[in-house]
Amino acid sequence: MKKLVFLLVLLSFAAMVNADVPRGTSVDVSMAKYDPIPAEADDFVTVWFDVYNRGTDTLEDFTVTLTPKYPFSLPDNDPDRVIDIAGLTTSRVEYRMFVDNNAPDGRSEIEIKYFITESSLAKKKFNITVNNSIEKADLNAIFVSSKPRPYVGGKTAISMDVVNADRGVAYYIIAKASSPVAYIERDEIFVGTLEPDDFDNVDFELEVKGDTAPGIYPLHLVFEYRDENSKLLTETDTINLTVKQANDVLPQAEAVPIYMYPVYLVGLLIVIRLAIPFFKWLFKPFRRRHREHKK
Repeated sequence: MKKLVFLLVLLSFAAMVNADVPRGTSVDVSMAKYDPIPAEADDFVTVWFDVYNRGTDTLEDFTVTLTPKYPFSLPDNDPDRVIDIAGLTTSRVEYRMFVDNNAPDGRSEIEIKYFITESSLAKKKFNITVNNSIEKADLNAIFVSSKPRPYVGGKTAISMDVVNADRGVAYYIIAKASSPVAYIERDEIFVGTLEPDDFDNVDFELEVKGDTAPGIYPLHLVFEYRDENSKLLTETDTINLTVKQANDVLPQAEAVPIYMYPVYLVGLLIVIRLAIPFFKWLFKPFRRRHREHKK
């Protein structure tokens, strides 16, 4: 009798469990975690979602779609994840998002879309905490001078000021230069540290290629530096080089006006006239000795 009762209880429990498990497929998505916590502005954050198939059937080609909202973006433009999930199991999907440089402090929202069943679309929103308390630097290049002006086939020194125009400190700055029309003898220069509203002067010596046509060309600049958390950052800028022909830059001998030739001729005759008595006086002793020798 006891065995019969136990069997009836077991069958009843199995029936209850089986009644709670939906046939077919039914899906739920939850955020598992994100890293780092909090997410940092002007950096990447990785987010993981758990996709749970509450049904008993295998779910094939199931698509999860992430819709990032400001300040988040998908740098690879890959919002969809397609997976297969066996019944009563969980699969994990991963996204890598970029956090905008000007992201506000606090919580920001992202949205996940997926089909709970074959015909029922679900949308779930999740929050990610962002930290943007670090003061940022903003490095720019300001053209100062070129000596001499750039010309085809010639060498020149480009002088510029590297300016920090924002409130953060830029540490260990390295300035790099490149141009499609010039060879740069030393293309990396250590600038050092720039406080807010500070600047330093940098000179790049370059030689314009001999096959360059006169015109305006870019000098590309890359500034690498570290912020107060020792994070390596990069900023870019461009200075325009106006390249000219050599004869438009180098000093040329001025042509003599035609009306000056008579003036030069008169001057030459006056010099000769004044020089004759001098040479006569100079050679007079030699002429005297020559005469005495002949006698």
